[in-house]
Amino acid sequence: MRDLARTIIAKSKFQIDPHTHLVVGWTITQEETLWYININTSNPNGPSVVDWRTYSNPVDYDILIAIARFYRKLNLEFPVYAPFQPDETGPGLGVQTKDEGVAWIRDQSQPTTMHPTRSCRIVPRALGGVVNAELKVDGLQGLRWWTRV
Repeated sequence: MRDLARTIIAKSKFQIDPHTHLVVGWTITQEETLWYININTSNPNGPSVVDWRTYSNPVDYDILIAIARFYRKLNLEFPVYAPFQPDETGPGLGVQTKDEGVAWIRDQSQPTTMHPTRSCRIVPRALGGVVNAELKVDGLQGLRWWTRV
């Protein structure tokens, strides 16, 4: 692996500074937390009511901590990174236990951390799903899918 790293550096058209930073950000794209968007019944034309419920399912913490541990192990043990002298800035090597990891995640996350996914889960309604495999909204009839061309 060290030879591979040296070859990559030697053949690069860019000057690679051994102190260059590589930022690896991580999040869950298929979290277990269910969040809700509802019409504001007191003002239907106003903004929707959103309940983000960020990390309300503890499984999401377990997944994020596993991801953090994976990247920590990768940075510390994978020889191809050695020329870049990896340094973990977050959560930081001082964060070792699950409780410390959960505290760090809570402190660093925004309510919308996981918002790109799961507003319309494709699972049975009994499991929190909203749409079926044909992307039809469960429990509603007569809706049409309209695509603007």
